[in-house]
Amino acid sequence: IARNPGSNVVALYALAGDPNAPFQSPAPLSAQPNDWTLAIGFSGNGLSVPAALAIDAAGAVWVVNSSGPASTALSQGSLSKFLPGGASAPLSPYGASSLSSPDTLTIDPSGNVWAGSTTPGRGNLSEFGTAGTVLSPTAGYTGTLNAPKALASDSSGNIWVANNSGTASKLSKASGYTGTLFTLGGSGHNPTALAIDDAGNVWVSLFFQATVVELNSAGQAVAGSPFSGGGISNPESLAIAGTTGSIWIANQGSSVTELNSTSGVAGGPFTVGGSPERNSIAVDGGSRVWVVGTNGSVSELNADGTAASPVPLAGDGRLGHPGGIAIDGSGNVWVLNNSDPFGISELVGAAAPVKTPNSGVANRP
Repeated sequence: IARNPGSNVVALYALAGDPNAPFQSPAPLSAQPNDWTLAIGFSGNGLSVPAALAIDAAGAVWVVNSSGPASTALSQGSLSKFLPGGASAPLSPYGASSLSSPDTLTIDPSGNVWAGSTTPGRGNLSEFGTAGTVLSPTAGYTGTLNAPKALASDSSGNIWVANNSGTASKLSKASGYTGTLFTLGGSGHNPTALAIDDAGNVWVSLFFQATVVELNSAGQAVAGSPFSGGGISNPESLAIAGTTGSIWIANQGSSVTELNSTSGVAGGPFTVGGSPERNSIAVDGGSRVWVVGTNGSVSELNADGTAASPVPLAGDGRLGHPGGIAIDGSGNVWVLNNSDPFGISELVGAAAPVKTPNSGVANRP
């Protein structure tokens, strides 16, 4: 099905309607589809109010959990690691004393995993090794943080953070992750997402301003920034297409916008199947855009913004409230469900593969 989704459609549709068939769809189809998508669901492994996911170079899926079982070492949050194929990694989930309701995640070029917590105080970042070992100080890295809302690693391993205070912090690897502070417009600008392009420029979406800010690698705003138009409205998430350089923005209210990173001209809006939230957009190696909506939809768009499928894709029945999406090096699309029952779903081979982790480079084959 993954390699030939349009094969045997008639026979498989007839089988799906057979009450004695081994597979029973949780939402029976009302009409024969044009092709099929194979989805596999995974649960357990400490998933508890999961907030974001990322994929490492080995194809393992990392998930940051905002909470955990009461009166345990994981009650304030943890990281879950799923090996390729969906099995739980040894000793997963992983905890750290610095975790406090973490809700954002990134992986650096060395394969270390970073989680951002907005509390206590001004928040912190926790760093984990590939086996889940805690690498950060007891209280985490604090630097110039002020309630981190989004983070990403550049190609040198520096960690960039968008703070809820309307600022951006750059934690330099060379200086032991001490922080330098840059403005995104100040208090009330409410950043929601951050991504880094091939040139090292940092892109941040601002929810209430309906704009996208571009900073160079030194933290200074580039000419023309901030950018607007193209239907940008309450932007929740963004991703960068490596083959075209376009910045794709997921807007609250079931639409996306394409921003030309060279000219700053925005195109759109393009309609998707449901209203996106944070961490809700990804671009595959073929420059197709994938967006999850709060209604459980998974929409796929072509590089020009037109729908790649006449209807949004269905998951495996676990997608009650998708809260994140990522694509791995085999072209599998991973979707996070952050409402109970918590889980992740794998749409097998549905996308064009991308290089992982996405550390300081745009999504590309």
